[in-house]
Amino acid sequence: MGTTDRLDRPPSYAINRSGYRGIPVAMISDLTQGEFSQLETRVAIVEREVEGEKLVTRHILEQTRRNGDDLAAVLGRLDRLERTLDGVDLKGLAQAVISLERKLDGLTKSLPKIVSRAVREAIHERGER
Repeated sequence: MGTTDRLDRPPSYAINRSGYRGIPVAMISDLTQGEFSQLETRVAIVEREVEGEKLVTRHILEQTRRNGDDLAAVLGRLDRLERTLDGVDLKGLAQAVISLERKLDGLTKSLPKIVSRAVREAIHERGER
């Protein structure tokens, strides 16, 4: 089937649902062997791309499910933590921590004096023996 065979036939038309004959389109019978081979190659490429997209979509869906499960676990733990902290007086706890911090600061400042006094007393006791 040569190029001239194809040109001798009238073009085929696409017909939409309403029956309107639209834009002329090439039908399989209007293609040469080379054009058919090119079309077959292009269809194979598109099919591979679609399969690749399907794989990506499946991967994303799987990751979304895993993330959803992880998120549900985190939310469950957060709920348990909130129930535990409901009975805790956070202001009182904060004040207690501040008080302990002040005591530690005071101890840090006075510790060298306490140690030196203890060392002097120990030296003095050794000297009396």
